[in-house]
Amino acid sequence: MRFLFVGSKSGILPDIQPEIIPWSSEKEPELLSRIDIGIMPLPDTPFEKGKGGYKLFQYMAAGKPVVASPVGINTLIVKEGVNGFLCRDTGEWYQALEKLLQDARLREQMGNAGYRLAKESYGLEVCFQRLMNVLDKMTNR
Repeated sequence: MRFLFVGSKSGILPDIQPEIIPWSSEKEPELLSRIDIGIMPLPDTPFEKGKGGYKLFQYMAAGKPVVASPVGINTLIVKEGVNGFLCRDTGEWYQALEKLLQDARLREQMGNAGYRLAKESYGLEVCFQRLMNVLDKMTNR
């Protein structure tokens, strides 16, 4: 197993020697295509509970299964066993990653389920229609 950290500092996990690449919007699609599993570990603190889950939707839009901490909106985005796993402790993280690493078909199924959720919830057409509905309501007042 290899780790690719995008936009991260070195030394976060002293026992792991990841490849660390600075984040850029231009490189993001290529970087997402290089991963097999998107991970989003978070401590359970008030700041992290306020995060929006954008990273999970990026992974899902790229057709990747996700493994995340059950913090904040993550619990609404990740459908356990469908598009990914929610992990509360080291043991659960290990089990989820091992399961996905050993089963390419499961990664594909979960990645496809995540892609559908991202497209149906936040695809361009969906967001455009929501914007038009808001504008229609504003002009009809």
